[in-house]
Amino acid sequence: MGTVAAVTNEEIYENLAGLPVFSPVMKRLGKLQADPNSTHRDFAELIRTDVGLTVALLKLANSAYFGLRRAVGTVEQAVSLLGRQKMTEVVITASFARVIPSEIPGYGIRAEEFWRHNVATAVIATALAAHVGREAPDIFTAALLHDCGKLLIGPMLEARLDAAGAPQGEASYCVERDLLGMDHGLVGAVLARKWRLPYATRWATRWHHDPTSAPWFTDPGLVGIVHIAAAVAHQRGYGETDDPGDCLYIPGVAEGLGIGAADIEEVCAACSETIESLVGAYQAPA
Repeated sequence: MGTVAAVTNEEIYENLAGLPVFSPVMKRLGKLQADPNSTHRDFAELIRTDVGLTVALLKLANSAYFGLRRAVGTVEQAVSLLGRQKMTEVVITASFARVIPSEIPGYGIRAEEFWRHNVATAVIATALAAHVGREAPDIFTAALLHDCGKLLIGPMLEARLDAAGAPQGEASYCVERDLLGMDHGLVGAVLARKWRLPYATRWATRWHHDPTSAPWFTDPGLVGIVHIAAAVAHQRGYGETDDPGDCLYIPGVAEGLGIGAADIEEVCAACSETIESLVGAYQAPA
């Protein structure tokens, strides 16, 4: 493998500026959530300002994951029936799907497989947290976006792989560190901040490959569950990968959270239909 220059801050910010942005609704949504006097009507009026987001909201709200007992036909119904937390998950899910390119540069991952893996990770992580009785309201979003850094780091990685050649036998995040001086977790935390995503998402993105290094204030338990869920999703065939390391999680992390092999089996058996429903409800660009 040849020698290549590490990524500079200027290169990161240049690529950051070129990425699609989340819907402007996201910024205003956060303000509404923080306002105790905001109403369901306020939320509905805000979401309706983005037609694409409105369509996605209704598709996702009617998926099996959200478990509504009757079909949702209007934004007002969706907001009322889902509640603020679930509605925010839907908006972030729809917004994320809209910024995924048809193929992730540097990784050769097709959009539909990238989407499938991230959705599966989110569903499995949420179910694992509930299974072990852990309060983690932001875990769905944190898990859904754990690999978002690949969108930013991909073009930089592709350029250096072309120049240096692809190393053999290394985990993908180690290759990133070797060629770029950073990995998609670190860069993803920068991107999550730009998109004004919750702190839990920034932490899970930053540390999902290395949860034992997560500082105490980042909620290492949440990070650990995302770490396990991402590996299990790959084990179950949710998403393309040529890296065997993607299918492995740190056993001590699972043990520390009280998650055993039987728990994972039970959760995955219960999640498969939900994952397929949510993947199909809103496809990323093909």
